[in-house]
Amino acid sequence: MPDFMIEKYERSQTQPANVGDAVLWFLLGLKVVLVTSTLLALTLHVVQRIAVETAVIEQIGRY
Repeated sequence: MPDFMIEKYERSQTQPANVGDAVLWFLLGLKVVLVTSTLLALTLHVVQRIAVETAVIEQIGRY
């Protein structure tokens, strides 16, 4: 292995895990998931409304 990889590995083994960083990364991931799912739900809602309105207009046009 290259020297810089060995040094990085040795440093990661000697430093204690930072719990605060793990919590922040978890919260950031949770926020990304919530924002993405909210945007997806809103998009699907708009698509559904358009589909319903189109179907109603087509039904009215038949009569």
